[in-house]
Amino acid sequence: MKNNNNFFKAIGFLLVFLFVSVDFCLADAIDKAEKLAGLEGYSGEVSQLLKRAIIDDPTDAKVHYRAGKVYQKMGWTGDAETAFRNATRLDQGYGVKIANEYKISILPLLQKNQVKEALRNAQKTMEFNPGSRGEVLNLVLSYSKDQFNKQNSAHLECFKFVYEHDNSQGKNIADFVAVDGTLNNLRLAMEYDSSYGEKLGQKLIALANELEQKDVYNKKIKELRDEATKHIRIKPQEITWGIGKHSIELQPKECSPWIMQAGNGKATTFTKDTSNDFYIMYVDNGEYVDYSKGERIRTKLPNGGIVNKSIKFCSLNEKVTIDFEIEEKK
Repeated sequence: MKNNNNFFKAIGFLLVFLFVSVDFCLADAIDKAEKLAGLEGYSGEVSQLLKRAIIDDPTDAKVHYRAGKVYQKMGWTGDAETAFRNATRLDQGYGVKIANEYKISILPLLQKNQVKEALRNAQKTMEFNPGSRGEVLNLVLSYSKDQFNKQNSAHLECFKFVYEHDNSQGKNIADFVAVDGTLNNLRLAMEYDSSYGEKLGQKLIALANELEQKDVYNKKIKELRDEATKHIRIKPQEITWGIGKHSIELQPKECSPWIMQAGNGKATTFTKDTSNDFYIMYVDNGEYVDYSKGERIRTKLPNGGIVNKSIKFCSLNEKVTIDFEIEEKK
C-alpha cells in the first residue's frame, strides 16, 4: 500500500514537472523570438519559434498577443493582425489593449505626415474596440481642421475618412471648410453637404459677372455659369418686351439685362454700328447659357430667330446701339 502511495506521488510530481516544463518551453520560445526579432538574419528562426508556441498552446490569448507583437516588430503586418484577432477572440480584454496601442500611434503618424498609415491604425483601433469609434473620429477630425488652416493637403484624406465612417459629420465638415466662402472651399463643402449648392452657385455667378465686367468675351464666363446651373436655376435680372422693335444702347464692356420674350415671339437683331466684333449675344435656353459673337453690320439670330428663349447683349470695346425686333411666331 505504501509503495502504491509513493508511485502516485511520483506520477503527480512528474505531471507537475511536465506541465511546468511545457509552460517554460512556450515562454522560452516567445522570449527567444522577441530577442531574435531585432537581429538581422534570424527571420526564419523567429517565424518557426512563434509557430511552435502557437501550435503548442492555441488557446492561450497571451501567447497570440505576444506573437502578434513580435510579428509587428518584424514588419509582418498580416501575421500580426491575425495573431491579435485570435488573442481578442480568446479574451476580449486584449481587444481593448490592442486598440489602445494602435490609437496612441495615430497622432504621431499624422504629425509626421504619414497619413495613410495613421488612418490605417485608426481603422484598426475601431476594429479591435468598436467603442472607441467616436474618440478616434474626433481625433482625426480635429487634426484635419488644424491642417486645413495650415493649408496642408493631408486634411483631405482625413476629412474623407471621418465622413466615410460617420456621414452625420458631413455638415460639420462642410460648415468648417466653407467659412471663408472661397470657390474651391465651397466646392469642397459640397462634397459633404449638398445644401451648399445654393452658395456655390451664387459664388460662380458672382465670379462670372465680375469677369464679364472686365472682358465680356472671356471663355471662363461660360464655364462658370455652366457649373452654376448644376447647382441652382439662374434667375437673372430681366426685362420683358413684347412684339415689336426695340433698341438698346450699351457703353463699352456693358451688358444689358436679360430680355425676356413675350408669348411665342421670335427675336431678330440688327445693328446700326459699323465696326466688327461689336457685341456678344447670350442665349439662355432654360438649362444653360450659350453665346455667339456679332461680327457683321446686320446680324440675325441663329436659324432666323430664337423662339421662347431669353437673350442678353454685351458690348465689347466700343459703344454700341443694338436694334432688335420681336416678331410674331409664324
